[in-house]
Amino acid sequence: MALSGTVYGTTNNTYIDVRITWSATQNIAANTSTISATAQVMKDSASTSGTFGTASMSLYIDGTVVKNNTSYLSIPADGVWRTVMTGSKTVTHASNGTKSFTLDFVGGIPGTSYTVTNFAYTGTLDTIPRNSLLTSFAAFTYGGGETVNLSVGTTSYSADFTANFQLKLGSTSIGTWTANLNGTTQTHSLSLTTAQQNTIMSLTPTTTSAILTMYLTTKYGTTTIGTTSLNTTGSLSTSVVPILSSVTVAEGNSAVSAITTKKLKNLSNLNVNFSAYSANGSASIVSFSSTFMGATYSGSNFNTGTLSSSGSYALVSTITDSRGRTATLSQDIIVSDYAVPSVTSFTVQRCNSAGVLDDMGTYVKVKRAGTVTSIYDTSEKNTITAKIYSKLKSSSTWTLKHTEVGTTLSAINDTLSPLSGYLTTSTYDFKFELIDKFFTTTSLTVVSTGGVVMSWGEKGIGIGKILDTSTDVNRVLDVGGNTNISGNTTISGDTTVGGDLNVSSFASNTKEALVDLIYPIGSIYITVSTTNPSILFPGTTWSAYAAGRVLVGQDTANSNFDTLEETGGSADAVVVSHSHRQKMNSNDNGLGNHSWHVGVPDDASSKWGAFPVDVTATTSTRSYVYTETVGASGTDKNLQPYIVVNMWKRIS
Repeated sequence: MALSGTVYGTTNNTYIDVRITWSATQNIAANTSTISATAQVMKDSASTSGTFGTASMSLYIDGTVVKNNTSYLSIPADGVWRTVMTGSKTVTHASNGTKSFTLDFVGGIPGTSYTVTNFAYTGTLDTIPRNSLLTSFAAFTYGGGETVNLSVGTTSYSADFTANFQLKLGSTSIGTWTANLNGTTQTHSLSLTTAQQNTIMSLTPTTTSAILTMYLTTKYGTTTIGTTSLNTTGSLSTSVVPILSSVTVAEGNSAVSAITTKKLKNLSNLNVNFSAYSANGSASIVSFSSTFMGATYSGSNFNTGTLSSSGSYALVSTITDSRGRTATLSQDIIVSDYAVPSVTSFTVQRCNSAGVLDDMGTYVKVKRAGTVTSIYDTSEKNTITAKIYSKLKSSSTWTLKHTEVGTTLSAINDTLSPLSGYLTTSTYDFKFELIDKFFTTTSLTVVSTGGVVMSWGEKGIGIGKILDTSTDVNRVLDVGGNTNISGNTTISGDTTVGGDLNVSSFASNTKEALVDLIYPIGSIYITVSTTNPSILFPGTTWSAYAAGRVLVGQDTANSNFDTLEETGGSADAVVVSHSHRQKMNSNDNGLGNHSWHVGVPDDASSKWGAFPVDVTATTSTRSYVYTETVGASGTDKNLQPYIVVNMWKRIS
């Protein structure tokens, strides 16, 4: 390729040489070159004479005669090049800027020894730069809610050219722009509207970046010069995240919600619901998770179970969209302390009508003490009720003797006025019930027969009390009060001890017998202590048991649990999020619109009630409905709530 040159030909006269000297100028905008050519002849000085006469010659450029010479021509034999004729022609390049051309010089001087010129040349002009170049396309961020300026660098070859830009994501056009080119290097700022950014986001619902392609088409008027392209990375703005605006927490225990808005330890359970949330930028919400009181929950609604401790706890709720971006909402849940009514003391003793203690009295003196938990919510919401019952030891029917309802919440700690009607010859059971809004706590005690040094019955004696045969007519010994036995005691029958039993020592084998009775070989001992049970129970041997495992009852009908001490399961099991497919058949054959009504029968007539879903589709006789994908993929996703203890198995 060139824009100038000299080419040589031959003639039928061995002393005469011919040549064409040419040059070209190019019009980039017009895609043309103007070729100028000069035809010359020369006769070697070795010849003895020149050649003279009227010429008949033609000069061709690219197949076209650009000059004829029919004038007198003298060619002396002096070795000097002489111009015969000069001509020019403008040629058009191909659309890609290339051009090949021909030069030809024909004829001679008729009637002389020079009549024929042999000349044929094909050359290639320099290619005219046509298509503009994309030199840069800067990475950019989209989705921030405002117009984005795309920076695109170009190199062009004519100020008469224009540029048509087109941005694509895959095969989808995002936007087009037109700009003037200046024939040199320049940078273009192309405005990417929020609507165009939304298109990008709609095409990338699961990613936070995308590879986009900018196409540059160079135009000369309406003529397309060429197209080039360049890729860049578009990144989603970090502001495009899901929105979690509300998570509602409702009391799950109707007995609590009926009296207070407070959350109560050991009573409340919470129904948690993700009530207001949305995804942004064409994403979708794919998972819900919450942490509360050390536990993790999944799903858009769940129940916490009964709250086991009091204090202020953060409920941290998180949604995750299809791009993996999250939104979190935290709220403090205050759990107030609550305990069931507590009876701290309950004594009943025989007395006289004035309340003075008297072992032979037919009245009883009742002392009681207990507490209930205050639930103050603008006013006191809890109540306290105390009831005293009594019955003959031999009876199964209780009689209410005293009721007291507290008008203000306070601890019970008092002595009741003496209660009458308790014969000294009978033993009585007494019951103290302490009642609040939720629970009743009961405490029992016994009042024996009247106290004497000794009493005689038909078959037995009473020591320290009147012999009571109301529950056992064969009783031969009935002791009231502390008993001290200094020697060995052998008991061959059943013995009932109503008070404390203090034993200073056991026979040599008694303690071991008790251990063997409570923990025979093969027993499991569960503790939060690290002490080996063999230290606690000398003479026994224990081995650590079931490390990292939970216990399950034997089930001979289930091969997983039919053999004692067989193991199974895995803490590392992988749970995969999934959906369920429901197959439904219509009663019609062939294609068409078929409808199904899906729900739960709400009465014996099988009418469809709760959760109806109408499905209409163009199908054959079979169709499928898919449930929403739920669950979280990964290991350790199916561990039950647990607490760690030490377990030991007695082996000898």
